[in-house]
Amino acid sequence: MKKRGEITVFLSLCLLSVAALICVMVEGARSAGSRVYLQIAANGSLDTLFGQYHRELWKKYRLFGVEYQKMSGVERQLESYVNRYREVENWYPIRLQTLTVTSQKTLGSQGGDRMMGEILDYMKYGIWEQLLISPEKGEDFWNDIKEAAAAGGMTDTYEGQSVQVKQVERAVERLADCVENQEKLAGKIALALDQDDVEGFEQAAKRFQKENSRMDGLFRAYEKSTQKLRKILEHGEQELDQAAEDMQENREMLFRQQMDPFRSYVDSDGERYRQIQSQMELSAANGVRLRETEEIVDRLKQEYEEREQQRDEEDEEEEKLSLSEAWEHWNGYGSAAFTIQKGKKDEQKQQALEQVSRMVKGSLLELVLPDGMAVSGESWGRNTGRYANQTQESLVRKNGAQWVLIHEYCGEFLTHALDHSPDHSPDHSPGNDGGRYQLEYLLHGKDNDRSNLENTVSELFLIRQGINLIQILSDTEKREAAQSLAAVITGIIGIAPLVEVMTCFIMTVWAMGEALEDVRCLMAGGNVPLWKSADEWKLSLEELLSMGTGRTARTAGDTPGQHTPGQPKNSRGMDYEQYLKWMLFTVDQGKKQTRIMDVVQAVIQKDEPGFRLENCICDVDIQVKGCGKHVFFALPFVEKLVGGQEGYELLVQAAKAY
Repeated sequence: MKKRGEITVFLSLCLLSVAALICVMVEGARSAGSRVYLQIAANGSLDTLFGQYHRELWKKYRLFGVEYQKMSGVERQLESYVNRYREVENWYPIRLQTLTVTSQKTLGSQGGDRMMGEILDYMKYGIWEQLLISPEKGEDFWNDIKEAAAAGGMTDTYEGQSVQVKQVERAVERLADCVENQEKLAGKIALALDQDDVEGFEQAAKRFQKENSRMDGLFRAYEKSTQKLRKILEHGEQELDQAAEDMQENREMLFRQQMDPFRSYVDSDGERYRQIQSQMELSAANGVRLRETEEIVDRLKQEYEEREQQRDEEDEEEEKLSLSEAWEHWNGYGSAAFTIQKGKKDEQKQQALEQVSRMVKGSLLELVLPDGMAVSGESWGRNTGRYANQTQESLVRKNGAQWVLIHEYCGEFLTHALDHSPDHSPDHSPGNDGGRYQLEYLLHGKDNDRSNLENTVSELFLIRQGINLIQILSDTEKREAAQSLAAVITGIIGIAPLVEVMTCFIMTVWAMGEALEDVRCLMAGGNVPLWKSADEWKLSLEELLSMGTGRTARTAGDTPGQHTPGQPKNSRGMDYEQYLKWMLFTVDQGKKQTRIMDVVQAVIQKDEPGFRLENCICDVDIQVKGCGKHVFFALPFVEKLVGGQEGYELLVQAAKAY
C-alpha cells in the first residue's frame, strides 16, 4: 500500500503557525513585563539611594538629604542598583544602556525653598498645641510687630524734637527775661520821672536802652533755633508718615497729636509766635518812646537851667525842676505783650529723665544682662560658602501661616543666648564657623555672636519701647500723670506749649524705662506680656525718676517677672525665645532662609568640614534606557518572521523626593 504525507505536512505547518502565534503573544506580554520590571528597577534604585540619607542631618534637624560630591557618582551608584535587578535570572533579561539624572534639587537650591518645604512637611505633624501663634494669625502678628517697631522708632523722633524745643525755649526765655527786665526798668523810669529824679531817670534809661537793643539779636537767635526745629519737625513728620503705614488708624492719630505742641513753636500763625512778633514791634516802639522822653527831659533840663540862671541874676526864689511832661509822655509806654508765667522749676527731675535717656543710649547690652551671664565670643567667620553671602532669592514667597511653623521649627532646633541645653551648646573654640546664638543670627546675620546679641537686644528694646509708648498714649491716667510732672519740671503756670512738649518727652522716657525693665526681665528668663494690664506695669513715674538718679535702679536679679530656676514660669506673656520667633517676622524672607541654611550647615560642618547643603539631594528625576532581549523570538524561525530583530528598546522615567 502506497503511503501519503499530505496530512502530516499540513498539520505540521498548522502546528508551526500556532506555535509562532503563541510565541508572539507570550513575547508581547513578556516584553511589557520587561518594561514594568525596568520601571521597578529604576524606582527601587531611587529608593535605595534615598535610604542613604545623612544621619546627622536627620538627627539634629529632621531634614532628609543624600550627600554626594559629583553628579556622575550618583549616576554610577544608581546604575549599580539597577544592575542588581538585571543580574537576577528571570524571564526579563535586560541590558542597561544609559541612566541619566534629568533633574535634581538639593537642600541648598532655590534659595532654600526645598529645605523650607521639608521643614513645613515636618511641622505639619509637629506640636500644634504648643504653638505660641496659631498659623492663621501669623499675618496679624506680623502686623503687630511692624506697628511696634514703627512706634518704637518714633520715640527717638520725639526725643530729638524735644531736645531742639529746649533750645527754642531757651531763646524764648532769654527774650522773656529781656522783656521782664525792660518792664522793671520802665517802672524805675516812671518812678524817677514822677519824683523829678533826673539822675535816676538817666541811669534807668541807659539800662533800659541796653536791654532794648538786645531784642533784635535775641529774636534772630530765636528764629534760627525755630528754623532748625522746623527742619527736624519736617523730618519727623516724614518718619511718622512712613510709620503710619504700619499703624492702626486710631494709634496713628495718637502719634500725630503729639506733633501739635511742636508745631506751635514753628507755626507763624501760632499764639507764641504772634506774641513774640507783637513784643518785637512793641519793644521797637518803646525804644522810640524812650528816646523821645529823653529829648523831653533834655529840653526840660535846659529850660530849667536857663530859668535858674535868670533867677540867679534877678535874685528870685529857687524853682524846682519838674519832669511831669516827660512823665506824661512816658506813660504811653506799651506794657509787655509777651510774658511767661513761671513757678518753681524742678531741674533735678528733668536731669533724672535725661539721665535715663542717656543711659539706654549707652551700652544697652551691659544694662540688661543678668549677673554672671557671659557673652559668647564665638564667630560665624567669613566663610565664602555661607548662603547669606549669596544673592540667590527664594522662588516661593511664603505666607504668614507657613512662617509661623518655620519660626516654631527654629525655636525647637536652633539655639539662642539663654539656651543652656548641652545639646544646643556645642563645645568648640572661638573662630570656628558657627556661633551659639543661632536665632539671633537669623535676625541680624552678623559675623559674631556678640554683635548679633547686641542688635537683637536693641531691636527687642525698640519694639518694647514702641508698645509701651502706645499704651501710655492710650492711657488717660498715665498721660495726666506725665502732664502733672511736666508742669512741675518746667515751672510753667500758663498754657505754654512747653508743658505739652515736656509731657511728650516724659512719656517717651517712661516708655524707654519700662522697655529697659522689660528686656531685663526677658534676659533673666522671665515673661513679658505683649500688651500689659495696669497691674503688670513695672515703673511708676517716681520709680522712673529714681532710675535716673541711680538710687533704686533695678538689676536683673530683682526684676519683677524674672524666672527663677526650679520654679514654673509665669504663663502670662512671652519669654525671650518667643519674642525672637515673633521678631523673625520682620526679616526678609530670602535672607531668613539663607541664614537658616547657614546655621544648619555650620553645625554639621563642625564634625564634617566638607559638608554642603547644596550637595544634599532631596529631589531626583532619572531616565533609564535599556535593551530587552527576546526570549521566545530567539528561535531562528521566529526571528525570520520579525525581520531578524535581536532585541527591543526600553525607556522609563522615575522620580523621587523627600
